[in-house]
Amino acid sequence: MSDINKLVENYFAPKSKALGKEKLWEIFDEVYEGLSLIKEEGTQEKEITLPLPRFNLSEKWGEPGHEDRKEVEKFFKKIAPGQNLKDKIDNIMDFVKGCDIQCTENSKISEILPKLIFLESLTSVLRDYNPKTSGFLFESFLAALLAGEQIPAIGNITVEDIMANIDQCDPKVEKNCEEREPAALSLKLMQSGRDVSQSYNNLINSFDKFGKVTFIIAAKEKGNIFDLKFYRIDLDKELMNHMIETGGIKKKKSGKKEGTFTVTIPSTTYLQEQYKISELKLPSPQKLKKIGQQYADGIGKHMFEMYALLKTIGTNLNDYFLEDSKNAAANAQAAAKSLETSIAEETI
Repeated sequence: MSDINKLVENYFAPKSKALGKEKLWEIFDEVYEGLSLIKEEGTQEKEITLPLPRFNLSEKWGEPGHEDRKEVEKFFKKIAPGQNLKDKIDNIMDFVKGCDIQCTENSKISEILPKLIFLESLTSVLRDYNPKTSGFLFESFLAALLAGEQIPAIGNITVEDIMANIDQCDPKVEKNCEEREPAALSLKLMQSGRDVSQSYNNLINSFDKFGKVTFIIAAKEKGNIFDLKFYRIDLDKELMNHMIETGGIKKKKSGKKEGTFTVTIPSTTYLQEQYKISELKLPSPQKLKKIGQQYADGIGKHMFEMYALLKTIGTNLNDYFLEDSKNAAANAQAAAKSLETSIAEETI
């Protein structure tokens, strides 16, 4: 890698303003971390596969400073960057629908990989764990997607599961978007038709601390765990009391301890269209693999050519340094120029 660094520094620095050494290696760092293209020997056709990066899905995704979180966040930040939760979900759904129609050859690897990682990770949350663990990992998953922080449940006397911003901040309307305080989010991953229950006392504590709480309910359709409908209810103390009075929310005594209550949001309330924000129909694991292969077929040839050029640069640089071959230096320089053009096409 050091040989290639020297070539890129000497060749690109004086000429390229749009795509210098730093940008070039930033791109290839991402490619090396997230992509493995394999040529299968002994066949006339070049078979190129697109295996996905493997991440350790855990509660560490909910911790902003943890290495596991930093790695997956590199990918999730590219999913509808700067947009709200609804836009991010819609962006993924458009990706799935688009591949049903046509996996375009013009798609960029930097756009495809994050969405495939999102789909594979969320599919694992829904398929591979029991309901309690699945719900906990769903919190970690959304914390990573929204660049938020998961709140430990042990000893907590409030109801928020993560602290994150789910609404887009418009710099033209709001100043200091980066300094905006995150919102308190209570997340529920559950079977569609089930009621949402919460400690009334803890909810009041959250209102006193944050002013309001946003409930995000991901309802799995009966008979198809990969069909999720997302609902959102923003509650403050005044609205909650009004909904209790009008029957939209139920309040009842909880246990034997004096002064403890439970509030319930019936499914007949949150399933109303006014609270629905989006729907995500995840592909089955078999369909997800097919989507990945379809996109790989579209971008694979181009990426394989980039790797071939990279190999040519390294081989000729070694010949130059070992044998002082000016011909090898010229070959490396020509390959570097072709690589610059290829990467520019990939990143435009």
